[in-house]
This record gives sequence, C-alpha cells and structure tokens, in this order.
Amino acid sequence: MAWDNPIGWDFIEQGKAFLWVTEKDGWRHIYRVDMQGHEKLITKGDYDILDLLAVNEKEGYVYFMASPDNATQNYLYRTKLDGSGKAERVSPTDEQGTHSYNISPNGKYAEHTFSNANTFPIRDWVALPSNKIIGTKPVARTLPPGFPQVKYIQIKTDEGIVMDASVTLPEHFDSTKKYPLVFYVYTEPASCTVKDSWGNGRNFLYQGICKKTAISMSASTVEAHRHQKALPGGIVFIKKSVF
Repeated sequence: MAWDNPIGWDFIEQGKAFLWVTEKDGWRHIYRVDMQGHEKLITKGDYDILDLLAVNEKEGYVYFMASPDNATQNYLYRTKLDGSGKAERVSPTDEQGTHSYNISPNGKYAEHTFSNANTFPIRDWVALPSNKIIGTKPVARTLPPGFPQVKYIQIKTDEGIVMDASVTLPEHFDSTKKYPLVFYVYTEPASCTVKDSWGNGRNFLYQGICKKTAISMSASTVEAHRHQKALPGGIVFIKKSVF
C-alpha cells in the first residue's frame, strides 16, 4: 500500500503500527509505534523533517522533505520504514535550492518543481526514487549577467547562535559609495524570511525601495540548521557590519 497524503498519524502494516511525527527528542522526526506502544525512530540525525510526503509499504520506504545541512533549502529524502539505514537524498545534488514534490499514489512518480533565489522556477515529471526526468528536461533560466544576485551569509549573535541571512545589493552597486540598509525580519517560528527559493531576497521592500538606492537584508530568527525553532526573545542586535 502507498499513500500520497500522509499526515504523520498513519496506520501501517494492516493496522499493527502507525507513523508518528513529533519533536519529542528536540528534532522533528518520524517514529514507528506499534500497538504495544513500542517506538522506533525512523529518521535519525540532528535535523528536522519538514513534511511527510508519501509512504510506500510495498517497497518499505517513507518519503519526506528535509534539509539537514542548510535550513534555507528543501530536498526530498527517503528512508526505510523499519528504521534501518540512513536517509537517502532523492533530489538531484546538482540542483541546490528549494524543491517540492506532488507524489503519485503508488509512490513511483511525482510532479517536481525546483528554484533558488537566482534561478527561475522549473517544473518537470520524474520517476522515483531515481528522480529521472520523464520526457524533455526543462532548461533552467538564471539571472542575466549584471543583475543583482541574492547572497546568503551567516551571522553569529552574542549568545553564539548562528543565523542565516540574505543580502541583495541594489542595481549598479558602487562599492565606493555608502548605501542605507533596509532590514526585514519576522520574529515568530511559523515562517522564515530567509529561503533559497525564487522571489526570496526581492520582496516588496526591495522592489519598492532598495532596487535602485539601498541594500536589502533579512535575517532568520530561526537558528541555522533548524527550520522550526525560533530564537529566544526574537530580537537580534547586530553590532558589526557584515559587508
């Protein structure tokens, strides 16, 4: 049996066990729980799963979104339903950025989209788990030469917490001149302002204010390598220039 819309409270093995998504160990992980209450950690490691996408009992795999090494990005992974082995990345390693998948009920195919802050979105159909494109491969379009690139940096707070941040320079930037800095921040855990996806770093503030005259910057109040945990206090003081 395969499901394309699991919610993290799904029965498997003909009702003998179910999948449970929880942050009980400090990270958002998937557990297998049997009817006697015995738990088995399925996704192991210091990272959060972002979404549980599909369960393929016939092949013994669960598919989920995560990004263990970069909290600004998003990739498809799969791992064994019995908790053995390590998570395998399904998304192509040469496409760094944000991926999304709409997986078929049998778990063998998916509608796949990809973009990053400097690459226009593309959409294709792929076979799983190979991620091999079905049909003609779409051509990824990057920004034209000379167009301002969104850059990603990391900032360490006085408490030693590392935050991801994005920086976008104005058009025709002159390094010999001084520019005002427009700083955009959202201080709750429900969302993140620093994502390596198309449109990020070029929000309404950049389009309306910064495009010609100012440097646009945003820092995530979610700790780097964490997608869910907000920083304590939600207020960050930056004392030194990052440029």
